[in-house]
Amino acid sequence: MRYFFTLLTLCLGVTLSAQAEQFVDSVNLNGLPLQILLEDVTSTPIVIQQYSFVGLNPMNGDSLWSVERKALSGIAQKMSDDHDEATDVVDIPDVPYIFVNGVLVDVRSGEKLIDESENVKLFRASYFFEEEGVCLIEVSLKGGIRLYAFEVASGKRMMAVETDLKPGLDNLAGNRAAESGKDPVILDRDNILYYDAQNLYHIDLAAGKINWKYDGKVYDSRVVNDGKNLLLLFPPGLISLADYGKEFHLLDMVTGEPLTKKRVKLDGAVKTIEPYDGGLAIVHTKGMNIFDYDDSGEGRWSKDFAEGGISSFEVTNGEMAIYYKNKKMMVDPATGKAKTKKPEKLDREPYAGAAPKAVFDFAGKEVKMWGSNKIEIDGEQIFFSQIAFDAARKMIVTAKVNETNANLKKEVYYYDFEAYDITTKSKVTMEGRFAFSSGMAELEIIGDRVIAYSHDGLTVLTSNLEFGELVHDVTYKFNAIQRKGTKTAKRIGRLLGGSSDEEDLTEVPGYLKGDYVFYNEAKAEGFAPVVYPASPAKVHVLLGTPVTQKYRMPLLAVFEKASGEFVMQDRMIYDNAQFTLDPEKNQVYVIHGKSIRWYRF
Repeated sequence: MRYFFTLLTLCLGVTLSAQAEQFVDSVNLNGLPLQILLEDVTSTPIVIQQYSFVGLNPMNGDSLWSVERKALSGIAQKMSDDHDEATDVVDIPDVPYIFVNGVLVDVRSGEKLIDESENVKLFRASYFFEEEGVCLIEVSLKGGIRLYAFEVASGKRMMAVETDLKPGLDNLAGNRAAESGKDPVILDRDNILYYDAQNLYHIDLAAGKINWKYDGKVYDSRVVNDGKNLLLLFPPGLISLADYGKEFHLLDMVTGEPLTKKRVKLDGAVKTIEPYDGGLAIVHTKGMNIFDYDDSGEGRWSKDFAEGGISSFEVTNGEMAIYYKNKKMMVDPATGKAKTKKPEKLDREPYAGAAPKAVFDFAGKEVKMWGSNKIEIDGEQIFFSQIAFDAARKMIVTAKVNETNANLKKEVYYYDFEAYDITTKSKVTMEGRFAFSSGMAELEIIGDRVIAYSHDGLTVLTSNLEFGELVHDVTYKFNAIQRKGTKTAKRIGRLLGGSSDEEDLTEVPGYLKGDYVFYNEAKAEGFAPVVYPASPAKVHVLLGTPVTQKYRMPLLAVFEKASGEFVMQDRMIYDNAQFTLDPEKNQVYVIHGKSIRWYRF
């Protein structure tokens, strides 16, 4: 295995403005680079070649580490139309690790946290517990599943245990925790509950061993009785609409031994569980009862309080009230027997209608989000496909796809732009209708400038907020580099559910009709946009041939958001040219022939 890295200062045909820093450096490789993967925690650039993965120092390009690559994987990537997308490497979310060829690598040091001798076949899943600083890695072996735990800060292995899944082909694919319907639960720094499709395990991370195992598919669990017991819930029947089945089981948390020989079966499906008077109040679809932490398996009441539709209960001064179907029944908390022949009828609360998906503050105004394409502010409904906020100007800018004007065959979509002033409640539209190849991916407000980007990265539109008006400035359009085969720059759109090579679209794809990034972020607690979205990237990069220069060589063009101008243009001779932008460091890594160039802005 040989890797040659030679630092080379090049005289490049580039144009730099005063705002852009100079070309940083270049690395010449022995082999052809196929892709640059930017690890998401450390931003370490990883060069993927046919026979290796190599981590580089992002400041000077020095080789930090290298890992061999299986020949077939490298050849398959090199020969594919989209040869810049490796499928044999996994960037583990939230931690500085990658998984490749059965090896787990800490990208900070290149240390193999899992090495070849352990005969790992496939990565399955990872789980990061931020507060404890622990990461679980689930992998498949030839005959089953192994679960690793690592201390993320140091990379120290805490444990590696194998579960008891039966050997078989199905063990080599999928994610057993996901199939169980339940993610692992960390009880404390040293102990976790882990679920798979067949069993529940209590695992001691510190000792690296399985304390106990419960045979049977568990759907959910609750730590009860001040941590002394674990209550297990099971899946509902195939045709049931309930959240849980009719059974539950109580275990001793330390030993895993069930308190009762068999699962306790209720008359209805479990709805809610609450601690009550040293035991558990369990409400099911046909009634409720109180259960103690003992081996009887019997409710405290000789008979369930048998009424469907129980919504809640409360105990005041020793009196229990159970609420169901717009009724209230007083019950003896010791026996569960009704104290009156008939329940008290309650006034039905008026129907409040549908609730917004999220409510947040923007520039002192309450904003209701009703979906991925609709908000409401001061009673004014605003519809959009992409949205941006600027609290300083108290402006909301939107772009909405015009479905009637889309060119579905060429995947070109037209957008209408609008700005809304929340102080004056006035709307202004931008004159014209604007085309985006593959559709719009994001809308951004930078100072007085509104910038929109296409999914394929080949279109950038700029407009200005001037004196309450939204005025189009310029649109830059590039054509994709024509590579070997049929590769185009529409890859991102296809991955998000857009077109395929086999059939034409018949309607605008759903992902272009709403701003799903905004939708998910707005639902997060504490969301209060000042400037949204707020990408740290100062630049946007286009790679291709400007539509006005059809017969010239491809161009790498760096667009500075603040000035609205190109601050660098570099001609690309080789058709393997591609780039990776590090938005945090504002560095651009460029593959060109056998070299890696990088620029800092």
